[in-house]
Amino acid sequence: MKLHFHRQWRGLFLAVLLVAGSVRSEEAEWRVWTSTLGTSTKAVLIGAAADFVMLRLENGREVRVDLQQLSETDRSYVEAMRVLLSRSPAPAPAASASPMNPWPEQVGASRPILLAGAGREYETPHFIFRTDETVDGTFVRRAAAIFEDTLGLVDAVPLDLRPSPPEGMDRFVIDFTSRKQFDAAVSKEYRLIPGQKVFGVYLTMQRRVLVPYDAIWDEVKRSGGGSGALVHEVAHQAMHEWLPFLPVWLTEGLAECFAVVPLNPDGFDLSKSEEGLKYALSERYRTQAPVIQAPGVTLAPENFSAWKDEADRYLSALLTTYFFLHLDGVERGRPLADFLSTIRKSKDDTRQFIADYNQAVAEFEKKRLAHNAAVEQYNREVDAYNAKAGAATPGGAVTIRGVGSAGKIVVGGGTLPPTPVPALEVPEIIRRNQGRNTTLDIVALANEAARPNLIRGRSFAQLESEMKAAYARIGITVTFAPQGSP
Repeated sequence: MKLHFHRQWRGLFLAVLLVAGSVRSEEAEWRVWTSTLGTSTKAVLIGAAADFVMLRLENGREVRVDLQQLSETDRSYVEAMRVLLSRSPAPAPAASASPMNPWPEQVGASRPILLAGAGREYETPHFIFRTDETVDGTFVRRAAAIFEDTLGLVDAVPLDLRPSPPEGMDRFVIDFTSRKQFDAAVSKEYRLIPGQKVFGVYLTMQRRVLVPYDAIWDEVKRSGGGSGALVHEVAHQAMHEWLPFLPVWLTEGLAECFAVVPLNPDGFDLSKSEEGLKYALSERYRTQAPVIQAPGVTLAPENFSAWKDEADRYLSALLTTYFFLHLDGVERGRPLADFLSTIRKSKDDTRQFIADYNQAVAEFEKKRLAHNAAVEQYNREVDAYNAKAGAATPGGAVTIRGVGSAGKIVVGGGTLPPTPVPALEVPEIIRRNQGRNTTLDIVALANEAARPNLIRGRSFAQLESEMKAAYARIGITVTFAPQGSP
């Protein structure tokens, strides 16, 4: 009979590598996406269906992109993130076991503000201030007090927000420019209302706050609303790591809650938060009887992450967040603290998964290359063996046409066929996350686990009643908009 051994194939392992791709842990949130045409944009993945993804751009706009329009690397990244679907959200605790830190009454950076530098660049303990023209230290010191105080406020409220500068940096960046240059820069990224005067903007992808000089000189105090706007933007900067994971109404609501806290020469006076809220309603929002989104709209699962960039939405975000932060329950801030704690766990689990996944991919790639080299060697040995093999006679002699006696093989005489290369085992974390064809919504998954901390078993009608009563107790009449889209 004729002896013949089959060659081994490597295709399986090449396919596995293509699915695995390469996803760095620092790209778990914001990353560069590239189309098949070679165009690139920075965005964060917020959802994925079988044939498209939803991305949030730097300016906050959400866009739908067909998967087939994305590069192979981007498609692999999406596949890797689908692992989140296999995890069941952790049930929200009925009551938190960990005690909250006490609420401070006054928050302010140490005076005088430590300032180093000259000309166009200055440093304080937590910020770098850059200007496009030479300014003196008096201007920067006055501005620095607002920013240092705001960072202290975000850090001091007992929500465990843990603000920190961008990775690889030891300070936050603030850039000052002229009003003309500021308006030109902002108009490229955002739709401005005619006559609207913006006092600052946080540029998410650049991780810096851009501020016109007149925001400091002309309206640095509450009378013009300037400092409140600056506080709002610096709060976003300080909470950057949270932005992709929280619904927009909450990130805007928290920034507004920080912005309404009265700011005096020594810092923020949290003991007068209620007074600051009423002032903001009267002077900034021009209303004594605010109309806001009903909780059945804002907190419904299908609307939880929805957002329209309109003035009344900021008012609704402020009052909804203020309720959970100051007025709901017997322990001030507990609903939001528990909500954020659950979100943090989801956020940390996501980062850990990506780190574990990348490590598995890197290790598997080394093994795959070694395995493929072994397969190639085996195939060469099989070819050589098959070239010598022929029909065996009962006596064990082998007759091969065209092969001399020196090249003949005696079957059973000690020459064995090549040993096949053992199959390469694909790591479980890679294997279970290939070929998924299911919908992925990272934000929704995290919030699905955290949302019950806010609702706490109450119906939307009950929540609405409690919000009305809570605001009535502090002298504010709240009316809810009809049920509908947010």
